[in-house]
Amino acid sequence: MLPLLLSAALLAPSADTDPAVTPKGTPPTLYVGHVDKDGHFVSEVTVQEVVPVTRTVKVNVNGKEETVTETAYEVRQKKVTIKRDLSKATVTTAGGKKIDRKELAKRLAKPAAVVFSADGKPVDKGFLAVFKADTLVIVAPAAAPTPPGPDRPPVKD
Repeated sequence: MLPLLLSAALLAPSADTDPAVTPKGTPPTLYVGHVDKDGHFVSEVTVQEVVPVTRTVKVNVNGKEETVTETAYEVRQKKVTIKRDLSKATVTTAGGKKIDRKELAKRLAKPAAVVFSADGKPVDKGFLAVFKADTLVIVAPAAAPTPPGPDRPPVKD
């Protein structure tokens, strides 16, 4: 009887019978930040930029050593502060509960992790399934693309 009971327990479906949800659409972006006194979301992020670097090197030209200046490009990381306007944003939890501005300001008085829609559209439930139900989810209009900046002078090494 005991072996039959143990077999039945092993073959019984587990308590977690929800099928895995395949995420669709654009993945959200995670930020750690806070809400400032003007109601903007403020976060410090690391970005990569390509920077021209001018070097002076010695080369052999027809048996003579000459000094030439060349420009190379390096990828560098730097921290920047981003500010997002939340006036047109919709804020919920990953579990679907709506959050008003007052509650948002209270929850983000100190820096905390936030899920941001990357394209201005609601985040798919497949992505939200990996977060705790009370995780903040912000859907704000997609940020306008940043136009290319003016040519920067090379950085001297």
